[in-house]
Amino acid sequence: MKNIKTMICAILFLGLCLSIFSVNANPTIENITTNPAEPKPLSTFTVIATITGENITSVTVTISECTEKPPAQCFKSHPNIPMTLNDDGKYEAEVTLTGTQDSIDHVQYLFNINDDGTEYQVDDLKTYLKTNNGNNGGNNDSPGFELVILLIAVFISLIVLRRKR
Repeated sequence: MKNIKTMICAILFLGLCLSIFSVNANPTIENITTNPAEPKPLSTFTVIATITGENITSVTVTISECTEKPPAQCFKSHPNIPMTLNDDGKYEAEVTLTGTQDSIDHVQYLFNINDDGTEYQVDDLKTYLKTNNGNNGGNNDSPGFELVILLIAVFISLIVLRRKR
């Protein structure tokens, strides 16, 4: 009889411990994808977020169009876009970029998640845009002026060597 009482007390104690530690966790964003995967500036794309939480009642997203080149700036172009829950349990919103600046290279997200009356904000998430920037002095591994200078140097060297003979 004593063993049964000890066993029941242990089970009750474990149940009490488990109920104390099963406090509702804050909602989290596990994954963000876009469709198309690499949106272009001035395009329309869909933001798809996998959000976990117990009693999520609504989700909105604020999109900022940003540039990383100095001076780094962000322009809030789409505040509080409502997201809809799709069949896969993911939240979606469609966005059309405005392209207020030419140097926009990524978008940043600020998610407002309403979890049973409590508001949570999740930010610092971004998606880089597919930009078609010109070379602007960068190296794209193709011959350029270096090849022309090399050919001129070889041609001058040949002329000088022939005159010496």
